[in-house]
Amino acid sequence: MPRLPPDDATELARLRLWVDAAQEFGRLSLWERDVRDGSGRWDRHIFSLYGLPPSDVAPTYEEMLQHLHPED
Repeated sequence: MPRLPPDDATELARLRLWVDAAQEFGRLSLWERDVRDGSGRWDRHIFSLYGLPPSDVAPTYEEMLQHLHPED
């Protein structure tokens, strides 16, 4: 019997479980930035990777650049 494609909610739940498991073992995080308006969305782990306190709002691109090592 052919496998039916998962609906979007099922696929998203499966992806979240995979990411949560991967984050337990390494420094992994997810983020996105809209190139049109510069707005960003970060998961809860990326704030700690940049040494920032957790927040519901991602910093602007300019604010994020202040936390990068100059050689990066």
